Amino acid sequence: MKLVENKSFQYRIISLGGFSTKQDELELRNRAYSLWREVWYAVFKKVNQAEALNPDEFFRQDIAACILDRNHELVGMHLYTFFDLSARSDREHSYFAGIEDSALQKLANAGCIRLMSMEYLTVNPQWRKSLSGTAWADILVSLGQRVMQASGYDAVVGTPRTDIGVDKIGDRLGFRTYQEQITKYDYFCSLMACSKEEVKSHPDGVTREFVDQLWKDRIDTTQVTHVQTHAHSLQAVQPKSQGVQMKSATMMEIYREATAPLLQKLVESPWEDKEFYANWLSQTYYFVSNSTRLISLAGSLFPDNKLHHRFVDHAKEERNHELLLTNDLKHLGMELQSEFASTSGFYQSQVFWMFFRSPASFFGYVLCLEGIAVDYGQKAFERVQAAHGKKASNFLKVHSEEDVGHLDKAFELLEGLSPEQRQQIEQNLRQCAAMYSGILDECMKRERTILRSAA
Repeated sequence: MKLVENKSFQYRIISLGGFSTKQDELELRNRAYSLWREVWYAVFKKVNQAEALNPDEFFRQDIAACILDRNHELVGMHLYTFFDLSARSDREHSYFAGIEDSALQKLANAGCIRLMSMEYLTVNPQWRKSLSGTAWADILVSLGQRVMQASGYDAVVGTPRTDIGVDKIGDRLGFRTYQEQITKYDYFCSLMACSKEEVKSHPDGVTREFVDQLWKDRIDTTQVTHVQTHAHSLQAVQPKSQGVQMKSATMMEIYREATAPLLQKLVESPWEDKEFYANWLSQTYYFVSNSTRLISLAGSLFPDNKLHHRFVDHAKEERNHELLLTNDLKHLGMELQSEFASTSGFYQSQVFWMFFRSPASFFGYVLCLEGIAVDYGQKAFERVQAAHGKKASNFLKVHSEEDVGHLDKAFELLEGLSPEQRQQIEQNLRQCAAMYSGILDECMKRERTILRSAA
Protein backbone atom coordinates (compact mmCIF):
# COMPACT_ATOMS: atom_id res chain seq x y z
CA MET A 1 0.00 0.00 0.00
CA LYS A 2 1.26 3.46 -0.89
CA LEU A 3 1.56 5.68 2.17
CA VAL A 4 2.47 9.31 2.54
CA GLU A 5 5.17 10.47 4.99
CA ASN A 6 3.70 9.69 8.41
CA LYS A 7 5.45 12.57 10.20
CA SER A 8 3.26 14.99 8.26
CA PHE A 9 0.06 13.95 10.04
CA GLN A 10 -1.52 14.27 13.46
CA TYR A 11 -4.28 12.33 15.23
CA ARG A 12 -6.52 14.44 17.49
CA ILE A 13 -9.45 13.41 19.66
CA ILE A 14 -11.90 16.14 20.69
CA SER A 15 -15.18 16.33 22.57
CA LEU A 16 -18.41 17.08 20.75
CA GLY A 17 -20.82 16.85 23.66
CA GLY A 18 -19.01 19.00 26.22
CA PHE A 19 -18.40 22.71 26.56
CA SER A 20 -15.01 23.97 25.49
CA THR A 21 -13.49 27.43 25.71
CA LYS A 22 -10.33 26.48 23.80
CA GLN A 23 -10.37 28.36 20.53
CA ASP A 24 -8.37 25.80 18.55
CA GLU A 25 -10.70 22.99 19.66
CA LEU A 26 -13.82 24.99 18.78
CA GLU A 27 -12.31 25.81 15.40
CA LEU A 28 -11.51 22.15 14.73
CA ARG A 29 -15.02 21.16 15.78
CA ASN A 30 -16.48 23.64 13.28
CA ARG A 31 -14.26 22.38 10.48
CA ALA A 32 -15.14 18.76 11.35
CA TYR A 33 -18.83 19.63 11.17
CA SER A 34 -18.40 21.36 7.80
CA LEU A 35 -16.61 18.34 6.33
CA TRP A 36 -19.21 15.96 7.81
CA ARG A 37 -22.07 17.97 6.33
CA GLU A 38 -20.41 18.26 2.91
CA VAL A 39 -19.60 14.56 2.57
CA TRP A 40 -22.76 13.11 4.05
CA TYR A 41 -25.12 15.50 2.29
CA ALA A 42 -23.75 14.13 -0.99
CA VAL A 43 -24.15 10.54 0.26
CA PHE A 44 -27.75 11.08 1.38
CA LYS A 45 -28.61 13.00 -1.78
CA LYS A 46 -27.76 10.00 -3.94
CA VAL A 47 -30.75 8.14 -2.49
CA ASN A 48 -33.00 11.22 -2.22
CA GLN A 49 -32.52 11.45 1.55
CA ALA A 50 -30.68 14.80 1.75
CA GLU A 51 -33.38 16.31 3.94
CA ALA A 52 -32.79 13.50 6.48
CA LEU A 53 -29.29 14.77 7.30
CA ASN A 54 -29.84 16.26 10.76
CA PRO A 55 -27.08 18.31 12.45
CA ASP A 56 -28.13 16.62 15.71
CA GLU A 57 -26.59 13.43 14.37
CA PHE A 58 -23.20 15.13 14.53
CA PHE A 59 -23.54 16.85 17.88
CA ARG A 60 -25.13 13.90 19.71
CA GLN A 61 -21.80 12.09 19.36
CA ASP A 62 -19.45 12.02 22.36
CA ILE A 63 -16.13 12.46 20.56
CA ALA A 64 -14.64 13.04 17.13
CA ALA A 65 -11.31 11.49 16.10
CA CYS A 66 -9.60 13.52 13.38
CA ILE A 67 -6.51 13.10 11.21
CA LEU A 68 -4.91 16.40 10.17
CA ASP A 69 -2.21 17.04 7.58
CA ARG A 70 0.83 19.29 8.06
CA ASN A 71 -1.30 22.35 7.20
CA HIS A 72 -3.89 21.30 9.81
CA GLU A 73 -6.42 20.46 7.11
CA LEU A 74 -8.78 17.58 7.82
CA VAL A 75 -7.85 14.37 6.05
CA GLY A 76 -10.59 12.30 7.67
CA MET A 77 -12.55 11.72 10.84
CA HIS A 78 -14.69 9.25 12.75
CA LEU A 79 -17.45 9.91 15.30
CA TYR A 80 -17.89 7.84 18.48
CA THR A 81 -20.64 7.48 21.07
CA PHE A 82 -20.54 5.38 24.25
CA PHE A 83 -23.45 3.11 25.15
CA ASP A 84 -24.27 0.64 27.92
CA LEU A 85 -26.71 -2.09 26.89
CA SER A 86 -27.65 -2.70 30.53
CA ALA A 87 -29.46 0.66 30.40
CA ARG A 88 -32.89 0.63 28.75
CA SER A 89 -32.44 4.24 27.63
CA ASP A 90 -29.33 3.24 25.69
CA ARG A 91 -30.96 0.19 24.10
CA GLU A 92 -33.82 2.37 22.89
CA HIS A 93 -31.51 5.02 21.43
CA SER A 94 -32.13 5.83 17.76
CA TYR A 95 -28.73 4.37 16.88
CA PHE A 96 -30.09 0.87 17.54
CA ALA A 97 -33.21 1.36 15.39
CA GLY A 98 -33.50 -1.53 12.96
CA ILE A 99 -31.24 -3.78 15.00
CA GLU A 100 -32.97 -6.96 16.10
CA ASP A 101 -33.26 -7.87 19.76
CA SER A 102 -31.57 -11.17 18.98
CA ALA A 103 -28.51 -9.32 17.67
CA LEU A 104 -28.28 -7.26 20.86
CA GLN A 105 -28.63 -10.45 22.87
CA LYS A 106 -25.76 -12.03 20.92
CA LEU A 107 -23.62 -9.02 21.79
CA ALA A 108 -24.53 -9.35 25.46
CA ASN A 109 -23.81 -13.09 25.42
CA ALA A 110 -20.35 -12.30 23.98
CA GLY A 111 -19.68 -9.96 26.91
CA CYS A 112 -20.13 -6.85 24.78
CA ILE A 113 -22.26 -4.68 27.08
CA ARG A 114 -20.41 -1.37 27.19
CA LEU A 115 -20.11 -0.35 23.57
CA MET A 116 -18.41 2.41 21.61
CA SER A 117 -20.19 3.08 18.34
CA MET A 118 -18.23 3.96 15.22
CA GLU A 119 -20.29 6.29 13.05
CA TYR A 120 -19.99 8.46 9.95
CA LEU A 121 -16.59 7.27 8.75
CA THR A 122 -15.52 10.30 6.73
CA VAL A 123 -12.60 10.85 4.36
CA ASN A 124 -12.02 14.23 2.77
CA PRO A 125 -12.75 13.82 -0.99
CA GLN A 126 -9.29 15.23 -1.76
CA TRP A 127 -7.67 12.45 0.26
CA ARG A 128 -9.66 9.44 -0.93
CA LYS A 129 -7.69 6.33 -1.74
CA SER A 130 -8.23 6.76 -5.47
CA LEU A 131 -6.30 10.05 -5.30
CA SER A 132 -3.85 9.59 -2.41
CA GLY A 133 -3.18 5.87 -2.67
CA THR A 134 -3.68 5.60 1.11
CA ALA A 135 -6.47 3.60 2.79
CA TRP A 136 -7.51 6.32 5.24
CA ALA A 137 -10.73 4.48 6.10
CA ASP A 138 -8.74 1.45 7.30
CA ILE A 139 -6.46 3.73 9.31
CA LEU A 140 -9.38 5.51 11.01
CA VAL A 141 -11.09 2.24 11.93
CA SER A 142 -7.86 0.76 13.29
CA LEU A 143 -7.27 3.86 15.40
CA GLY A 144 -10.88 3.70 16.58
CA GLN A 145 -10.29 0.20 17.91
CA ARG A 146 -7.44 1.58 20.00
CA VAL A 147 -9.68 4.32 21.37
CA MET A 148 -12.12 1.63 22.49
CA GLN A 149 -9.40 -0.45 24.13
CA ALA A 150 -7.91 2.52 25.96
CA SER A 151 -11.33 3.75 27.12
CA GLY A 152 -12.00 0.48 28.97
CA TYR A 153 -15.20 -0.34 27.02
CA ASP A 154 -16.01 -3.91 26.02
CA ALA A 155 -16.30 -3.57 22.27
CA VAL A 156 -16.64 -1.30 19.28
CA VAL A 157 -19.80 -1.59 17.19
CA GLY A 158 -20.65 -0.25 13.75
CA THR A 159 -23.11 -0.52 10.88
CA PRO A 160 -20.87 -0.44 7.78
CA ARG A 161 -22.29 -0.22 4.29
CA THR A 162 -22.09 -3.55 2.49
CA ASP A 163 -22.84 -2.21 -1.00
CA ILE A 164 -19.41 -0.53 -1.25
CA GLY A 165 -17.46 -3.00 0.89
CA VAL A 166 -16.91 -0.98 4.07
CA ASP A 167 -17.70 -4.19 5.96
CA LYS A 168 -14.53 -5.70 4.44
CA ILE A 169 -12.48 -3.30 6.58
CA GLY A 170 -14.10 -4.90 9.61
CA ASP A 171 -13.23 -8.37 8.33
CA ARG A 172 -9.56 -7.37 8.13
CA LEU A 173 -9.47 -5.97 11.65
CA GLY A 174 -11.23 -8.65 13.70
CA PHE A 175 -14.90 -7.62 13.57
CA ARG A 176 -17.70 -10.20 13.64
CA THR A 177 -21.11 -9.83 11.99
CA TYR A 178 -24.04 -9.88 14.42
CA GLN A 179 -26.81 -8.99 11.95
CA GLU A 180 -26.47 -9.57 8.23
CA GLN A 181 -28.72 -6.84 6.91
CA ILE A 182 -29.87 -3.45 8.17
CA THR A 183 -31.25 -0.67 6.00
CA LYS A 184 -30.13 2.84 6.90
CA TYR A 185 -31.30 5.75 4.77
CA ASP A 186 -31.94 3.30 1.90
CA TYR A 187 -28.40 1.90 2.07
CA PHE A 188 -27.69 -1.77 2.85
CA CYS A 189 -25.57 -2.20 5.98
CA SER A 190 -24.71 -4.89 8.51
CA LEU A 191 -24.16 -4.85 12.28
CA MET A 192 -20.55 -5.64 13.15
CA ALA A 193 -18.68 -5.56 16.44
CA CYS A 194 -15.18 -6.24 17.72
CA SER A 195 -14.37 -6.88 21.37
CA LYS A 196 -11.14 -5.59 22.85
CA GLU A 197 -9.77 -9.15 22.84
CA GLU A 198 -10.59 -9.68 19.13
CA VAL A 199 -8.81 -6.62 17.76
CA LYS A 200 -6.42 -7.45 14.93
CA SER A 201 -3.54 -5.32 13.70
CA HIS A 202 -3.81 -4.20 10.11
CA PRO A 203 -2.42 -6.89 7.77
CA ASP A 204 -0.38 -4.35 5.79
CA GLY A 205 2.91 -3.64 7.58
CA VAL A 206 3.31 -0.06 6.33
CA THR A 207 -0.24 0.85 7.37
CA ARG A 208 0.27 -0.84 10.74
CA GLU A 209 3.42 1.20 11.38
CA PHE A 210 1.62 4.40 10.39
CA VAL A 211 -1.24 3.64 12.78
CA ASP A 212 1.27 2.96 15.56
CA GLN A 213 2.95 6.33 15.01
CA LEU A 214 -0.31 8.30 14.87
CA TRP A 215 -1.51 6.62 18.04
CA LYS A 216 1.74 7.20 19.88
CA ASP A 217 1.70 10.93 19.05
CA ARG A 218 -2.04 11.42 19.53
CA ILE A 219 -3.44 14.51 21.20
CA ASP A 220 -6.50 13.64 23.25
CA THR A 221 -8.09 16.61 25.03
CA THR A 222 -11.00 14.42 26.17
CA GLN A 223 -8.69 12.20 28.32
CA VAL A 224 -10.72 9.16 27.10
CA THR A 225 -7.65 7.28 25.89
CA HIS A 226 -5.28 7.93 28.78
CA VAL A 227 -6.61 6.78 32.15
CA GLN A 228 -7.27 3.13 31.43
CA THR A 229 -4.01 2.71 29.56
CA HIS A 230 -1.92 3.64 32.57
CA ALA A 231 -4.10 1.61 34.91
CA HIS A 232 -3.06 -1.44 32.87
CA SER A 233 0.63 -0.66 33.38
CA LEU A 234 0.05 -0.21 37.12
CA GLN A 235 -1.65 -3.58 37.23
CA ALA A 236 1.58 -5.13 35.99
CA VAL A 237 3.46 -3.44 38.83
CA GLN A 238 0.95 -4.16 41.61
CA PRO A 239 -1.32 -7.01 40.52
CA LYS A 240 -2.80 -7.59 43.99
CA SER A 241 -3.70 -4.01 44.92
CA GLN A 242 -6.98 -3.01 43.26
CA GLY A 243 -7.37 0.07 45.45
CA VAL A 244 -3.98 1.38 44.39
CA GLN A 245 -4.88 1.07 40.71
CA MET A 246 -7.95 3.25 41.18
CA LYS A 247 -6.03 5.94 43.08
CA SER A 248 -3.20 6.01 40.58
CA ALA A 249 -5.61 6.13 37.63
CA THR A 250 -7.21 9.20 39.19
CA MET A 251 -3.80 10.83 39.58
CA MET A 252 -3.01 9.90 36.00
CA GLU A 253 -6.21 11.61 34.89
CA ILE A 254 -5.18 14.75 36.77
CA TYR A 255 -1.73 14.57 35.19
CA ARG A 256 -3.20 14.29 31.68
CA GLU A 257 -5.55 17.22 32.17
CA ALA A 258 -2.87 19.41 33.77
CA THR A 259 -0.24 18.77 31.09
CA ALA A 260 -2.45 18.67 27.97
CA PRO A 261 -1.76 22.33 27.00
CA LEU A 262 1.97 21.82 27.62
CA LEU A 263 2.01 18.69 25.47
CA GLN A 264 0.31 20.60 22.67
CA LYS A 265 2.95 23.32 22.92
CA LEU A 266 5.72 20.71 22.73
CA VAL A 267 4.13 19.33 19.56
CA GLU A 268 3.96 22.80 18.01
CA SER A 269 7.48 23.86 19.07
CA PRO A 270 10.00 24.36 16.23
CA TRP A 271 12.47 21.62 17.21
CA GLU A 272 13.96 21.77 13.74
CA ASP A 273 15.07 25.37 14.32
CA LYS A 274 18.67 25.54 15.52
CA GLU A 275 18.20 28.64 17.70
CA PHE A 276 15.11 27.29 19.44
CA TYR A 277 16.77 23.94 20.11
CA ALA A 278 19.90 25.63 21.48
CA ASN A 279 17.74 27.73 23.82
CA TRP A 280 15.88 24.62 24.98
CA LEU A 281 19.10 22.67 25.58
CA SER A 282 20.53 25.58 27.57
CA GLN A 283 17.50 26.08 29.81
CA THR A 284 17.23 22.34 30.36
CA TYR A 285 20.91 22.34 31.35
CA TYR A 286 20.23 24.76 34.20
CA PHE A 287 17.48 22.77 35.89
CA VAL A 288 19.04 19.38 35.12
CA SER A 289 22.27 20.61 36.77
CA ASN A 290 20.26 20.91 39.97
CA SER A 291 18.29 17.66 39.65
CA THR A 292 20.51 15.59 41.95
CA ARG A 293 20.46 18.37 44.58
CA LEU A 294 16.68 18.69 44.53
CA ILE A 295 16.06 14.94 44.49
CA SER A 296 18.53 14.40 47.32
CA LEU A 297 16.93 17.19 49.34
CA ALA A 298 13.46 15.70 48.92
CA GLY A 299 14.78 12.27 49.87
CA SER A 300 16.44 13.61 53.03
CA LEU A 301 13.12 15.10 54.21
CA PHE A 302 11.08 11.89 53.94
CA PRO A 303 10.69 10.11 57.31
CA ASP A 304 9.59 7.01 55.40
CA ASN A 305 12.58 4.86 54.42
CA LYS A 306 10.91 3.50 51.27
CA LEU A 307 10.56 6.98 49.80
CA HIS A 308 13.93 8.09 51.19
CA HIS A 309 15.75 5.19 49.52
CA ARG A 310 13.80 5.62 46.27
CA PHE A 311 14.87 9.24 45.99
CA VAL A 312 18.48 8.45 46.88
CA ASP A 313 18.54 5.84 44.10
CA HIS A 314 16.89 8.27 41.69
CA ALA A 315 19.51 10.93 42.44
CA LYS A 316 22.24 8.46 41.47
CA GLU A 317 20.49 7.77 38.17
CA GLU A 318 20.50 11.49 37.31
CA ARG A 319 24.20 12.11 37.88
CA ASN A 320 26.10 13.92 35.09
CA HIS A 321 23.08 14.19 32.80
CA GLU A 322 23.88 17.88 32.33
CA LEU A 323 26.98 16.73 30.42
CA LEU A 324 24.71 15.22 27.79
CA LEU A 325 23.26 18.68 27.23
CA THR A 326 26.60 20.47 26.87
CA ASN A 327 27.73 17.72 24.50
CA ASP A 328 24.57 18.17 22.40
CA LEU A 329 25.20 21.92 22.28
CA LYS A 330 28.79 21.29 21.16
CA HIS A 331 27.69 19.07 18.27
CA LEU A 332 24.99 21.58 17.39
CA GLY A 333 27.74 24.17 17.04
CA MET A 334 26.20 26.43 19.69
CA GLU A 335 27.28 27.78 23.07
CA LEU A 336 25.41 27.58 26.35
CA GLN A 337 22.86 30.42 26.43
CA SER A 338 22.14 32.58 29.49
CA GLU A 339 19.60 31.35 32.03
CA PHE A 340 16.06 32.73 31.80
CA ALA A 341 14.43 34.09 34.95
CA SER A 342 11.54 31.73 34.21
CA THR A 343 13.96 28.80 34.26
CA SER A 344 15.38 29.83 37.63
CA GLY A 345 11.89 30.11 39.08
CA PHE A 346 10.93 26.72 37.66
CA TYR A 347 13.39 24.68 39.70
CA GLN A 348 14.10 27.05 42.60
CA SER A 349 10.42 27.07 43.58
CA GLN A 350 10.73 23.39 44.52
CA VAL A 351 12.58 24.33 47.70
CA PHE A 352 9.49 26.28 48.79
CA TRP A 353 7.23 23.32 48.09
CA MET A 354 9.43 20.90 50.04
CA PHE A 355 9.94 23.08 53.13
CA PHE A 356 6.65 24.95 53.33
CA ARG A 357 4.29 22.23 52.09
CA SER A 358 5.81 18.74 52.17
CA PRO A 359 8.61 16.78 50.47
CA ALA A 360 5.87 14.74 48.77
CA SER A 361 4.84 17.81 46.79
CA PHE A 362 8.08 17.40 44.81
CA PHE A 363 6.34 14.54 42.99
CA GLY A 364 4.52 17.28 41.02
CA TYR A 365 7.84 18.41 39.54
CA VAL A 366 8.85 14.80 38.86
CA LEU A 367 5.54 13.95 37.15
CA CYS A 368 5.74 17.04 34.96
CA LEU A 369 9.28 16.46 33.67
CA GLU A 370 9.24 12.69 33.38
CA GLY A 371 5.67 12.61 32.10
CA ILE A 372 6.35 14.88 29.14
CA ALA A 373 9.52 12.89 28.44
CA VAL A 374 7.39 9.76 28.15
CA ASP A 375 4.60 11.45 26.19
CA TYR A 376 6.68 13.44 23.72
CA GLY A 377 10.35 12.66 24.30
CA GLN A 378 10.64 10.03 21.59
CA LYS A 379 8.89 12.21 19.01
CA ALA A 380 11.05 15.22 19.94
CA PHE A 381 14.14 13.02 19.64
CA GLU A 382 13.12 11.86 16.17
CA ARG A 383 12.50 15.42 15.01
CA VAL A 384 15.78 16.69 16.47
CA GLN A 385 17.82 13.78 15.14
CA ALA A 386 16.40 14.29 11.65
CA ALA A 387 17.13 18.02 11.73
CA HIS A 388 20.39 18.25 13.70
CA GLY A 389 21.94 14.80 13.65
CA LYS A 390 22.39 11.89 16.05
CA LYS A 391 25.31 13.45 17.95
CA ALA A 392 23.26 16.52 18.89
CA SER A 393 20.30 14.58 20.29
CA ASN A 394 21.68 12.30 23.01
CA PHE A 395 19.89 13.92 25.96
CA LEU A 396 16.46 13.43 24.36
CA LYS A 397 17.35 9.87 23.37
CA VAL A 398 18.38 8.90 26.91
CA HIS A 399 15.41 10.47 28.63
CA SER A 400 12.76 9.26 26.22
CA GLU A 401 13.95 5.72 27.00
CA GLU A 402 14.74 5.91 30.73
CA ASP A 403 11.86 8.04 31.98
CA VAL A 404 9.20 5.46 31.10
CA GLY A 405 10.35 3.36 34.05
CA HIS A 406 10.74 6.42 36.28
CA LEU A 407 7.15 7.51 35.64
CA ASP A 408 5.71 4.08 36.45
CA LYS A 409 7.67 4.05 39.70
CA ALA A 410 6.44 7.53 40.59
CA PHE A 411 2.80 6.54 40.19
CA GLU A 412 3.40 3.36 42.17
CA LEU A 413 4.80 5.38 45.08
CA LEU A 414 1.73 7.62 45.23
CA GLU A 415 -0.28 4.79 46.77
CA GLY A 416 0.84 5.49 50.35
CA LEU A 417 0.36 9.25 50.33
CA SER A 418 -2.40 11.11 52.14
CA PRO A 419 -5.16 13.06 50.35
CA GLU A 420 -3.50 16.30 51.51
CA GLN A 421 -0.16 15.27 50.01
CA ARG A 422 -1.84 14.27 46.75
CA GLN A 423 -3.51 17.68 46.59
CA GLN A 424 -0.11 19.34 47.05
CA ILE A 425 1.31 17.21 44.26
CA GLU A 426 -1.51 18.29 41.95
CA GLN A 427 -0.98 21.98 42.78
CA ASN A 428 2.76 21.74 42.15
CA LEU A 429 2.21 19.74 38.96
CA ARG A 430 -0.09 22.42 37.56
CA GLN A 431 2.35 25.16 38.50
CA CYS A 432 5.27 23.29 36.93
CA ALA A 433 3.35 22.67 33.70
CA ALA A 434 2.51 26.38 33.43
CA MET A 435 6.10 27.45 34.20
CA TYR A 436 7.62 24.97 31.73
CA SER A 437 5.21 26.27 29.10
CA GLY A 438 6.54 29.76 29.84
CA ILE A 439 10.10 28.55 29.27
CA LEU A 440 9.09 27.20 25.85
CA ASP A 441 7.41 30.51 25.03
CA GLU A 442 10.62 32.38 25.83
CA CYS A 443 12.71 29.91 23.79
CA MET A 444 10.44 30.58 20.80
CA LYS A 445 10.38 34.33 21.43
CA ARG A 446 14.17 34.56 21.45
CA GLU A 447 14.38 32.36 18.37
CA ARG A 448 12.04 34.73 16.51
CA THR A 449 14.05 37.74 17.73
CA ILE A 450 17.24 36.24 16.29
CA LEU A 451 15.51 35.55 12.99
CA ARG A 452 14.26 39.15 12.74
CA SER A 453 17.74 40.48 13.54
CA ALA A 454 19.26 38.28 10.85
CA ALA A 455 16.72 39.55 8.35
